[in-house]
Amino acid sequence: MSDSVYDSKSRIERKEEPLRIAHLPGEFQAWRKILRAHIASQEYPCNKGWLRAVFDPQIGPALKSRHENLAPPWTAESLAAARGMSRPAFAQKFKDLVGEAPLEYLTNWRMQKAIALLRDEDKKLFGVAKSVGYDSDAAFSKAFKRVFGVAPKRFAGNVPSVTQG
Repeated sequence: MSDSVYDSKSRIERKEEPLRIAHLPGEFQAWRKILRAHIASQEYPCNKGWLRAVFDPQIGPALKSRHENLAPPWTAESLAAARGMSRPAFAQKFKDLVGEAPLEYLTNWRMQKAIALLRDEDKKLFGVAKSVGYDSDAAFSKAFKRVFGVAPKRFAGNVPSVTQG
C-alpha cells in the first residue's frame, strides 16, 4: 500500500494516528507576522482593504469587537470613542480602509451571519434577529430585505436543508 497523498484509503481506514494540530498556534503567529510585514512593506504597499484594516491600530480592534459580538447596539460614535477618535475621523478612516461606512459594514456582516442562522430550521426568526443584534424581528426583516431583496422567511424557505441531500 502506497503512502502517497493519492492513496484511496483514508487515514482512519489505515488506523493512522490522528493529525496533531498543537503546533498551529505557533504557525498562526508566524503567518500573522508575515502578513504584518507584507502590509508594512514598501515594496508591495497595502494601504487599503479589509486586510489592512484588520491590522490598523485604530480600526482593527473595532472590526474585532464587531466580529466577536454582533449583539450590542454598535454606533460609529461608540466605536470611535473606544479608539480615542472623533466619529467623523473614525468613519472616514474606516471607509478609506474597508471601502464601506462603519454601519454599512456592520449591517452586511450581520446579514452574512444571519444567513447561516436561517439555515437552522429550529431557529425562530426572533432568535436570529437577537443573535445578530436586532431588538425585533420586524427591524431585522426590514434590514435583511434591504440587503438581499427578499424577506428572511422567504429566504429561509428556499435554502436547501443539509438533510435534503
